[in-house]
Amino acid sequence: WPTYEYGQETIRGKSELSQKASKGDGLDKDYLFGWSYGVGESMTLLVPHAAGGGANESYKDTELYKTFVRKYSQQLSPQQALQQTSGLMYMGEQPFVGTAIYFGAIVCFLFLLGAFLVPGNVKWWLLGGGLFMVSLAWGKHFFLNDILYDTLPMFNKFRAVSMALGMGQLCFAALAAMGLQKLCDPDIATDRKKRALGIATGATAFLALLAFVLAPDAGPNDSMLAQTPDLLSALQKDRAALVRGDVFRTLGFVLAAAGLIWLYLQGRLKAGIMVASVAVLSLADHWMICARTISSDKYENKRSSIAPPQEQAFDTQIKKDPDPHYRVLDLSRGGIAANATTSYFHKSLSGYHAAKLQRFQEVVDSFLGQDLGRNLHIVGMLNGKYIVGQKGEVLPNPDACGNAWFVKHFDVVPTAEAEMNALHRLNPKDSAVVQQSFAASLQGLVIQPDSSNTIRLSKYHPDKMEYEYSAKTEQLAVFSEIYYPAEKGWKCYLNGQPAPDFIKANYLLRAMRLPAGQNMKLEMRFEPRSFYLGEKISMAASLLALLLFFGGWFLWFRRHSLSDPNRLADNEPAAPAKPARPVAPVKPVAPAKPGKKGK
Repeated sequence: WPTYEYGQETIRGKSELSQKASKGDGLDKDYLFGWSYGVGESMTLLVPHAAGGGANESYKDTELYKTFVRKYSQQLSPQQALQQTSGLMYMGEQPFVGTAIYFGAIVCFLFLLGAFLVPGNVKWWLLGGGLFMVSLAWGKHFFLNDILYDTLPMFNKFRAVSMALGMGQLCFAALAAMGLQKLCDPDIATDRKKRALGIATGATAFLALLAFVLAPDAGPNDSMLAQTPDLLSALQKDRAALVRGDVFRTLGFVLAAAGLIWLYLQGRLKAGIMVASVAVLSLADHWMICARTISSDKYENKRSSIAPPQEQAFDTQIKKDPDPHYRVLDLSRGGIAANATTSYFHKSLSGYHAAKLQRFQEVVDSFLGQDLGRNLHIVGMLNGKYIVGQKGEVLPNPDACGNAWFVKHFDVVPTAEAEMNALHRLNPKDSAVVQQSFAASLQGLVIQPDSSNTIRLSKYHPDKMEYEYSAKTEQLAVFSEIYYPAEKGWKCYLNGQPAPDFIKANYLLRAMRLPAGQNMKLEMRFEPRSFYLGEKISMAASLLALLLFFGGWFLWFRRHSLSDPNRLADNEPAAPAKPARPVAPVKPVAPAKPGKKGK
């Protein structure tokens, strides 16, 4: 419930700007389908390098890396050459990938085996569910996803459709495990098991060879090498070697697992040994693929991994400010949407969130991009007191407004577009701009500025903020906190008594009409009903579910006797037929003569 409420205020919700609002809520289709798994790229589920290699793998033994080092040793360090090589190996449909998504050669083989041996509805929903999830990951490459985007609730909320493969892998693994179990079921005829084994082995081998045939010839970044044919030629050779090597690797693991199963079906291997051997073989398969990305040289010791980030000289300089309530826009560690380290030292204006607030992101896109120098007043109204340049220089922002301030006047505008456009020429220290939908809260307010009026933040917590103010007359205060609808949880109190809700000003900030008074205390508390009531509903529902579960369990056992579960049954070899013993001929009995009685 709280997540649903929050989602409506994010880039997954509906914008106030009419141009964006006409598209409805949810993510834009191009943004949503940006990381769509290619249909042919799905071969990586069985052959990990079917679409080339990922950027997080190491390629020190490749021809491309050696060519980079040999040809550009003056311009590139070995590490830079390795990064260039890693970024070029991929040849799938996505912009780039860290590594391929791999279900496992043996898992895919046993998945097909389970499709022939597992009976009932369980097989069908695992088989259909696994394939359906793979089709969801295809995104823009499969027509059904366009229909789902327009019709299925919540479908347009997810950033990367390729994450559906996680649920697909669960379906594959479950059916694979059940297929292995059914191999040891004594109620299934051995001939049927052998037939299923042959079909699954042949189908998996065919798909592995098909991955080699369908491997793409180019990648999304090949244009970078258009003027260097020697590098392009080396890249193509490396890609072909990657695909070819993994095809043989997959065939090797599949044939090894099939061989173990065949020995079991022939009665030459115990069931427990066969199952354990196949499991260990599958684990080795995955371990080797994971080691390509998480190699030994990427491990860190505990001390270095938990060590805090190093404080820079500019951090030390800024922390000398005696006022703890300021914000920093740090451009030296990344842009406004890509920097988390700054928050270790200061209250930060930068950082990343996968579900950004819509209003904040729209202001960032419009004002805090390339032309930041002309929009320092926008940084200032967010209480950005310091800006750290790309080279680490500290630039105090003269337009910083503080945590809260009284404005001298306000303007009412009709639409969200007008409110956004007004920010270009706004002096936020003196003026506020309010949309017509909030104007009723300010009706009759006549601001009388007075230099003796003060307001300051006295205590801060993300869920509770306390302010102290003194004003001779009624004032309009603006706060450097992002507006979030009051009905979704924010409660305001004046001297401990409930007060009217704050409103939205300057497109993304909070504003509040405050009465006159000396040493007044204003509190903003985040107390969302959706959380507190939702927590009680969730607890009640959980208890009810447990009662139903144990009650149903008790009633079931009263009506059914507990039978033995399926055990791993050893498949005994068929005993040779014994030759039939010769039967002695039966002597004919002479018929009795007529007229005489026998004894």
